[in-house]
Amino acid sequence: MTSRKPTEVRIARPVGDPARSVAMYKQGLALDEIGSFRDHDGFDGVMLGHGSRGLHFEFTRCREHPVRPTPTAEDLLVFYVHAGSGLHGG
Repeated sequence: MTSRKPTEVRIARPVGDPARSVAMYKQGLALDEIGSFRDHDGFDGVMLGHGSRGLHFEFTRCREHPVRPTPTAEDLLVFYVHAGSGLHGG
């Protein structure tokens, strides 16, 4: 069993296309799928993280009322990643 650091940052976000969001964050931030669930009170979800780091993204989709994307100029998720942190895509 792999020992993981407790989650220090958790970001949960509803998405319209979970597969697309998961692929983008896996590639862009070199994250791994660390868990998932199906039909938990009508929601499906996927959790992504990075090894022993305390970072955890959760993308959810409601089966009954899916989110319709409505991006704005302020709809951003911004990361400032130090070059030596190991958190960078290839």
